[in-house]
Amino acid sequence: MRHPKLVTVHGQVVSFDTDTHSLVASNNIRSAQAVRMVEIDGLGYLYFTDETKSTVYIAFDGGATRAVAALPNRSCAFGLSSHGAGFVYLEQNGLFVSAEPDGTMNLKPWMEVYERFWLLQDDSVESILIDNDWISVSLRQRIPQKDISFAGNFTLKVGAFSISLVDLARYSYADRGRSVYLIHDKYKIERLDIFNPLLYFSAYGKENSFILLRMCISSIEKSGDYDGDYMIVTNKSEAYIRSVLDFIDPERLHVVFVPVHDVIDMVCARFKVYDVDLIRSYQPIMYCDFDIVCNASILETLIKISLRSGVSVKSEGAIDLPHYGSVLIAGDEHCKPQQLLGFNSGVIGFRNIDDVDCVFKAVIHSIYSHLRHGLPRTSREAYDQPAANYIFSKLSGYDLDIMDAFVHPWPPERNEDITGRGLVHFCGGVGADHKVNRIKSYYEYIFSSAPATKQNRLMSSVERFIGR
Repeated sequence: MRHPKLVTVHGQVVSFDTDTHSLVASNNIRSAQAVRMVEIDGLGYLYFTDETKSTVYIAFDGGATRAVAALPNRSCAFGLSSHGAGFVYLEQNGLFVSAEPDGTMNLKPWMEVYERFWLLQDDSVESILIDNDWISVSLRQRIPQKDISFAGNFTLKVGAFSISLVDLARYSYADRGRSVYLIHDKYKIERLDIFNPLLYFSAYGKENSFILLRMCISSIEKSGDYDGDYMIVTNKSEAYIRSVLDFIDPERLHVVFVPVHDVIDMVCARFKVYDVDLIRSYQPIMYCDFDIVCNASILETLIKISLRSGVSVKSEGAIDLPHYGSVLIAGDEHCKPQQLLGFNSGVIGFRNIDDVDCVFKAVIHSIYSHLRHGLPRTSREAYDQPAANYIFSKLSGYDLDIMDAFVHPWPPERNEDITGRGLVHFCGGVGADHKVNRIKSYYEYIFSSAPATKQNRLMSSVERFIGR
């Protein structure tokens, strides 16, 4: 049974004020006390859910009053008069529920625009829009949730666009909840892509690995201008990961258990996310090694990733080098690389998992088939980076433009060239032991004198963790 909310002609949502015990029209479209309507035998019943999660039905008795009941009764009933599209009038004893511009609600003896309400269904395009951040494909800009709101005369304001609710219902549609196509201003088309970013990491090994993981995510929290979610792929317990990242809101942190037997399994884990249900709700997504320090906002890079198909990666040396898959490429007479440069698999950005899941799976299957047919598990050709360069070169290609300006290898020619520029990657070799001191030194160089309270607090927590 669908229980819609009610939107007024003034761009407000019908709610219940628990302080005054009255029905009101609220400007807070996400109010916890937003009223819903349930239809039973042709009658409408208004209710909200209180702080104890109990259902509270509402009846007019000289004004809006709480009618506490487990089930609705006739005193709560409103006759329903539809008015096309998604509109409804609510009538009781010959009077109609009316919403005034100042937010007050009362009963009036007529059926005019103040007495008309739009039924806001949870799965409607307008609900999907107001519940998320978006990227405008044509403007190449983020439209944050705060810039999406109902406006007067039954319209929805979406950043710079203003669209009638009737047109939204008739001509707009969502694609798997990830994109919305809008028709506005008579005939103009706009595609909005959901902006629900995820950063994920693969973390295994000894304590030094998790010291680096903590520093890496701490640096993103300080400098990255990022408030999205994190996912950690690991063989450690969830309790341990949460203790390592205890400065992250638990709601933003997800732990995915992927068992490993040796180094090959560890380096392949970053690609073993194609069958993780959790990841399918995110867009865009970026994988990062934990031997990274962030020193600038990552938002613009995430926006650029969300507008590209395939993977965005950091270029390094010539594609004819072994650690960029040259042996695998040379052994496949049908592989003709389009790129002259190979890429580092330490940072991988992609729009969503559906865009890359088959290619990620191909990387894993190619590696394990090679091992099954005689490649030693100690061979560097079994590592993820050579295989990924070979697979992406042959099947889908890869974009180098976005990451080349954002990811910077250590050491640079001059320190100041990579300060405030993006992600500094301490690449070179598998494991953490040989680089933890270098990364800690750079982390302190960037953040030890940071004046912001949040930065100082995070720095102290990382130092305590390292020194424990």
